[in-house]
Amino acid sequence: MISMKNFSRVSGPIIAQKLHLLKLQNYTGIQGQALRWFRSYLSDRYHFVYLNGESSHLSPVKYGVPQGSVLGPLLFSIYMLPLGNIIKNYRISFHCYADDTQLYISTRPGETSKLSKLTECVKNVKDWMTNNFLLLNSDKTEIQFAIRRMYCYFLYCQKSGCYIRK
Repeated sequence: MISMKNFSRVSGPIIAQKLHLLKLQNYTGIQGQALRWFRSYLSDRYHFVYLNGESSHLSPVKYGVPQGSVLGPLLFSIYMLPLGNIIKNYRISFHCYADDTQLYISTRPGETSKLSKLTECVKNVKDWMTNNFLLLNSDKTEIQFAIRRMYCYFLYCQKSGCYIRK
């Protein structure tokens, strides 16, 4: 549902750095020297291309975290921590692994209120991601249902929003 590639899309180096540092401090308690170390790690970075013995000019890295770094996945996970609070507000179960988030509920056939809650939660997740410079990949967003009786519901998510169809 959430792509690591999205993390490199963060709009604007100052906003990205401030948001990430706030999350490091507020959600993990990192402060003082450790926070200064992360600030240093996320700022004044450059990249270049090396091919056939030739190097390109240095270019400043303005967005995201260093790709392929050991800290990249950890920083991405910290950046995504507030997402869990949003999902918990809907009393929906979830788990995250790397850049994938799965939501799941248990419901009885014909009980559509939980499905509506799930739809609302997905919309709120999408809004949070937009506000935090990430994209929910609607093409890869899917809901699967396992129901014992004749009822079958499908949740479709598109750029315009999500809806349930029986």
